[in-house]
Amino acid sequence: MELLHHYTVATSLTFSTRSDVLEVYRIDAPEIAFSDPPLMHGLLAVSGLHRAHCCANIEKRRQYTTIATAHQSIALSVFRERLSNLTRENCPGAFLFSAWLTLYVLGSMHQLQSADPNAASVIDFEDPAEWIRLMRGCPSILRQSAVWEWVSESPLRPILEPGRVTDEPLSPELERRFATLRRVLVDDPLSISTSGQPPMDDEERGIYAEALAVMRKYTAFILRPSTPEGPLDLVGTTMIWPNVVPDRWVEYLGQHRPGALVLLAQFAVLVNNLRGFWWAKGWGPGLVVIAWKLLPPEWKYLVEDPAERVACPLPPV
Repeated sequence: MELLHHYTVATSLTFSTRSDVLEVYRIDAPEIAFSDPPLMHGLLAVSGLHRAHCCANIEKRRQYTTIATAHQSIALSVFRERLSNLTRENCPGAFLFSAWLTLYVLGSMHQLQSADPNAASVIDFEDPAEWIRLMRGCPSILRQSAVWEWVSESPLRPILEPGRVTDEPLSPELERRFATLRRVLVDDPLSISTSGQPPMDDEERGIYAEALAVMRKYTAFILRPSTPEGPLDLVGTTMIWPNVVPDRWVEYLGQHRPGALVLLAQFAVLVNNLRGFWWAKGWGPGLVVIAWKLLPPEWKYLVEDPAERVACPLPPV
């Protein structure tokens, strides 16, 4: 009961910047979970992880982390099987679990086992593609047959509507930044010689062009100086990019291809806007540092701009 109460009064308020979406998570999600036991395990998992983040006492933090992991394992095993048999009745639970999974993945990659008082703000993983693979389930669920329609007809509909993303101009400074990225990743990739790395082929350049165009649009929208028309869910809008980039980009990231790492560092600028949420703390600087460590020396200068924007000091080359 402790974790359910904590979810209702605290955790459910940390998933969005929009009041109508928060109401769905606070009221409708528990109601659905009461009739869907695996989803209740997912709810208790994310609540337990939040409690771990809130604990200054290392033993309590480890205790809640262990509890959260146990609940998540039960939920994950059930929902993996459910994905092959989604129906109008069970898809809201699957969709909710996938939404929580994104935040659970981000929040679970902090150094929660460390006694360092700042551990809950430091991310801890080696494979930069791992977290993206884990969290890409929600959009893939919505692409299945009638699932979008079923979810939109349920109380969860507000979650599907993060806000209208309009085409906005970039600031002159960001315009120059994206022009540089376009030149290096797409138009003239051989302008930077890379020892030990095969040259980019046309497919790789095309993947980067697509990923960069989407990031440019969302960067201009999220970082625009004006107020948007209508309510905006900053969480949902920010997390769209890693969920819609091509699968090949994730593969390139797993291979530590320089172009993919540079784009990861650029995404850090967007995710850093969510640093006020417990599950997103440290992710902006963390992604920049990971890209910096894995990039060949001749590519590292491309990470300096994102590092400055997220206030992340970089080690010497």
